[in-house]
Amino acid sequence: MSFLISNHVGKLKMSPGHQLYASGGNGVPKQANRGSRQLVAGSNPHAEGGEEAASLRSRRQRTGRTTPSTSTAATLRRIQEVAKQVQQLAASPAIRQIQQMAEQVQKLARAPAVPVAYSRMQEVAEQVQKLAASPAMRQMQEMTAVLQPGGLVDFTTPAATEQARTQAFADAAKEPPPIAEREKAIPKLSLLRDHAPPDWKKRYPARQLTRAIERGLPVELVVLATDIRHSTFLMKEAIDPLRFASLLTEFIERSRVAVWDQGGWFDTFTGDGFIVYWPWRTERQYDAALLRCFQVVRRTFEDFYGRFVDLFMSNSKSLPAIGLRAGIDAGAAFLVSLTGKLSIIGDPVVGAVRMVGAARSTRTLLQAHVGQHVVARQNQGAFRDLVLTLMQISTKEYEGQFVYEVDVLGA
Repeated sequence: MSFLISNHVGKLKMSPGHQLYASGGNGVPKQANRGSRQLVAGSNPHAEGGEEAASLRSRRQRTGRTTPSTSTAATLRRIQEVAKQVQQLAASPAIRQIQQMAEQVQKLARAPAVPVAYSRMQEVAEQVQKLAASPAMRQMQEMTAVLQPGGLVDFTTPAATEQARTQAFADAAKEPPPIAEREKAIPKLSLLRDHAPPDWKKRYPARQLTRAIERGLPVELVVLATDIRHSTFLMKEAIDPLRFASLLTEFIERSRVAVWDQGGWFDTFTGDGFIVYWPWRTERQYDAALLRCFQVVRRTFEDFYGRFVDLFMSNSKSLPAIGLRAGIDAGAAFLVSLTGKLSIIGDPVVGAVRMVGAARSTRTLLQAHVGQHVVARQNQGAFRDLVLTLMQISTKEYEGQFVYEVDVLGA
């Protein structure tokens, strides 16, 4: 945000009365100087009212400031409104996301010239393009245009003042502003109870996490998505559909217990799998979240292949080539309220779903940046029991996308 505001900082000053003025090079408000010349041109200290004019001139000489005209006051109010909007934009999630992306690009620029780095930079570049076309960026461009020299001229005419007053009444009669709409998506903390592990307040800095949720701020997450391959065929071939539903429910409930035992949060049941996540803040917590995530994957896979494949087979007329697969991604996401229920939205959710959709049975796919982090930590002695394989896949977004594959059952 600094690159938008820095060119105009020198043009905005606060008067002793805490009013915002557009100042000239000599520290005197530009609009006030214009009003001063008009007043002097129409004044005569020797004519009628000369004593009052002389007194006014004397005050000008002592303070170096003139009295703003009505049009100038309207301009100043507009400047204050623009400044307030710029401050709100500076604190918006879009700006924070731009800063995070800039940091990612800087890190990738220092990374070795490997295909994984180029793949990640391609993802970041696409995210930056989306942000560049976002409403927040257009609003910032409009604010910048208003703050440019001459951009406030249109606000000083009587016609513009009347138009602004009419527009203000029209805006007041409209629906609530976007901020009110945004607040509707902020979940009540009571919704956390059905998704968080029972002892989550001991496992996580509860105050920081709940504060971020209440303020609608992004939270760093490790996201795991699982999927039963050919589950629709499995349902179609079920001898007893009710038993099929009972077995699937049992598998999900046992998986939920495994997730909670590892401090994970259960997001949703997808019909043939589930999405879970682990919040984190520091790199150490990131490593711990990934480790717990891999433990859940291993436990869930062992449970599925060691118990439920046989149970599904006993209830199937013709057992299709079923299998369990998983996808993992990490990054900033939002905990929101969707139809009154807690849910997560953001890039890591999409990434994890994309990974599980491209994974093979018994395999787990990691987004490139997650796999690269695990490989780097393996060189430092962590995640030694995992064997990662760099490979290319095709997704809806990319052809030949680099990812890492893990076989937790073979580890």
